[in-house]
Amino acid sequence: MLFVFLIAITAIAIVIIVIIVKDNQKSRYGSKKGRRQKERTPVSNRQAEYQKRKGTRGEYQTALEINKLLPDAKILMNTYIPNKNGYTEIDIIVIAIQAIYVIENKNYSGWIFGSEQDQYWTVTFPHVKHQFYNPVKQNNTHIFYLKNLLNKNGYRCDNINSIICFNEEASLKKIISNTPVIKTKDIKYYINLNHRSYSREEVESIYKFLLPYSQQSTKIKNEHIN
Repeated sequence: MLFVFLIAITAIAIVIIVIIVKDNQKSRYGSKKGRRQKERTPVSNRQAEYQKRKGTRGEYQTALEINKLLPDAKILMNTYIPNKNGYTEIDIIVIAIQAIYVIENKNYSGWIFGSEQDQYWTVTFPHVKHQFYNPVKQNNTHIFYLKNLLNKNGYRCDNINSIICFNEEASLKKIISNTPVIKTKDIKYYINLNHRSYSREEVESIYKFLLPYSQQSTKIKNEHIN
């Protein structure tokens, strides 16, 4: 009888040990899975940060090309101009004696197709197509609100030119547009160095007026993104 009792006790002990081991394995698997999930998050953050830095690099490259051509010009980047819904963001504003240039900078790779009249343009990669809002229309909206702001405050804005710049990784395949749609390196062909629209005093005055709009708070920037 004692022998049977000991066998029963031993069996119960073995069952308890097996349950404990399985629970520990589940806990370890769950914690590892949780760690793996946590480890994935920074990857997506890094990807978003990479895209942001890539866009910033593209804009600065365009600004550097402009500065070579117009060393005395005033350049504003990421300027938030008021519109009826809040703000519209202009990538680059160049204020020079020749003209005011409003530049929409696009940092796409792939083949680019689009017409000035289209609502959306297409960027094509091997086996993949992606549509994005027509940058000519987008920049026309920027210029509309920029002119509105300058006119309301007594500034002349009778010579504002729109330019759409793509980086060197893009291939402009079939673009139909009266507005220049170019690579950054070709911008020199669209700057009229012999023309004069503004005095140096006007350039300085317009620059000082618009400068605060390029120094908006993080709150306003986030509202614009949303």
